[in-house]
Amino acid sequence: MNYTKILPIIAVIIALPSFLGAIFSDTYRPIALLALLLVAVLVAVWWILTRPLWTILEFHRTVEIKKLNGSLANNTKKMIMRANHQGLTEFMHRNIRSDGSIGNFKLNSVRVRPSSIEKIAGEYIIHERFEPIGRWQSRSSCLTYNLINSYPKNTETSTYIPDYYTKQYRIEIYFPAKRPARNQRAYAGLGAETKELNRPSLSSDGTKILWEMKNLKPGKYYSVKWNW
Repeated sequence: MNYTKILPIIAVIIALPSFLGAIFSDTYRPIALLALLLVAVLVAVWWILTRPLWTILEFHRTVEIKKLNGSLANNTKKMIMRANHQGLTEFMHRNIRSDGSIGNFKLNSVRVRPSSIEKIAGEYIIHERFEPIGRWQSRSSCLTYNLINSYPKNTETSTYIPDYYTKQYRIEIYFPAKRPARNQRAYAGLGAETKELNRPSLSSDGTKILWEMKNLKPGKYYSVKWNW
């Protein structure tokens, strides 16, 4: 049984008699206040214990398409994440996938060792390990890799699937001057349902798409689509 999920229920059960008593008699007011304090403590404990491992404070992604045919692109992911639990020693970079191939992984400008790279059902997971950090402590990370033959079509998409609540997301996509982008748009989706979001900005020469979004929730996907 997951006791953290029933702590608020237990708190309400404990506090209810005291609150009812306080309604009918001044004698029970100190007890009611004590029960209220107990409820607050239990709810705070529940909130701390059920927090996800991380919160992403900032996520800045840059995609630079180098070739006119989309055969080569450089991807950079810079983020600041906050630990919600004590003593965390690993952050897993997930949802790294492409229509083409992916390679040349680097973390903070250092080539990633093969033992830190995992591939499951076409998805890469990069394990970033570090010394234990404290609860509420933040750290920054920069992951880069190459995308090979990942943007061959006239209509393409770049998608972010957050594993953790993301407070601020920013993506910049750069295009060759001889093949600019057009008709840019952004979507959020959950399963088969999609919703169009605020339109990304496009530079006057069509070589840069910029899109920003706040408060991205796990379980959804957020996509930027364009023609070029």
